[in-house]
Amino acid sequence: MSTATPAAQERERRLRLVRLVEVLAAVGAITALVAGGYLAEEFGTGPALAMVSGLALLVTASLTARRIRRKVRYRVDRPNSTAWLAGKIAAVFVGGAVVVYVAWALEVPSLPRSLVVFALIGSLLAVVNQHAARWTLLQIDATGVKLGRTHLPWPAVARLDLAGAAPGLVEAGVRLAPGHVAGDDAVRGTVLTDLPATTAIPAAAADADRIRQAVAEFGDRPVEVVVRTP
Repeated sequence: MSTATPAAQERERRLRLVRLVEVLAAVGAITALVAGGYLAEEFGTGPALAMVSGLALLVTASLTARRIRRKVRYRVDRPNSTAWLAGKIAAVFVGGAVVVYVAWALEVPSLPRSLVVFALIGSLLAVVNQHAARWTLLQIDATGVKLGRTHLPWPAVARLDLAGAAPGLVEAGVRLAPGHVAGDDAVRGTVLTDLPATTAIPAAAADADRIRQAVAEFGDRPVEVVVRTP
């Protein structure tokens, strides 16, 4: 018999739904890429419809996943993160097209279509994962609290502190539970110097009430959120 609370069960259900929608987005991307390869060789109604359907599935699933993620995590990214990610993805596609064109111009033997598709998808996944790792400032979810590149599981989190660091910036830091230490990549702040791991986030995104709500909703136990004043 499951001992999970209804809130925890709902959180797990949403996480599974996010994974399913992400798989559908990947299916749409693969369909569009494969169909695009056929269209590059010879136009046909079938490949055109498959490409449009794949793109529609990709866009719909991506937007749906983004909406559901808001219910399973609280995340603050660096400014203009979405625009930079879109630019990186566009650069991957442009770079792939340039490589294919140069190979064609040099009469390099053509590679299997499946290999090209998997290489492109692998590049996209690497870019997205690298971007998320470097551009996420604060994330609160069922696994714990992430400050920059430092991830702290809930058992290690004793308290979350917020303090004004500079005009337009707020530092968020975690006070660790006894017996826990921060990783080597932890960063100390300029204000919360007594905490082992901190990150600076835009003040517009540092809503203390929203952070308290996220901690209460995604955490596995009560964790105090303290707003320090000068």
